[in-house]
Amino acid sequence: MDVEPSELPVAEVKKLRLSHRYHLMGNDCLIETTGVKPFIAKILDVSHAGALIHSKKTFGAVGDVIDVYCRMNINEENSVFNLKSIIKSVRVEDASDSVMYGIEFFDVSRELELLLKNYIYKALTE
Repeated sequence: MDVEPSELPVAEVKKLRLSHRYHLMGNDCLIETTGVKPFIAKILDVSHAGALIHSKKTFGAVGDVIDVYCRMNINEENSVFNLKSIIKSVRVEDASDSVMYGIEFFDVSRELELLLKNYIYKALTE
């Protein structure tokens, strides 16, 4: 990286620290929310507007705002994105260690929305 961390916006520094501290592989995502230590969950399905996440633990209720960090390979470049999200649905599976969350992204920049659409298109055509 050509810039010193002190020259980067605070959100970018936080994103870099999180991406190095937690090794996000494949469909892993890092969940951050108030009152819960950050942890890894799995993205089962994603669109440009939201995602379905599988977690081994409960981390929120409908209406809660969370930060989702995920790694995406777009045009041969791995990038970590922070997707501010709101929980829209919670489904507890029969197994007590299996919770499904439907989330909707919000405050997504036009640039990030286009990158998400590119990522999804690439995944569908491969």
